Amino acid sequence: MAITVAFDDTRIELPEGATVADLLRVVDLSAPIFSVICNGQIVRRSDYGDHPLEDGDELTAVVQVGGG
Repeated sequence: MAITVAFDDTRIELPEGATVADLLRVVDLSAPIFSVICNGQIVRRSDYGDHPLEDGDELTAVVQVGGG
């Protein structure tokens, strides 16, 4: 069975049980300077492999900008 998630306004089909890490591999996004937001909540980078996705989840990649 598959699930569909929205990632930066693009619908992506993934196998059931997929994680944030699986999604990032599919979209070929591995830069360390971004954060992932899932349904309005920041997912810690250390949790990408353990954060399961569900059908209908909405995710966004946000570039982290430093400054002062």
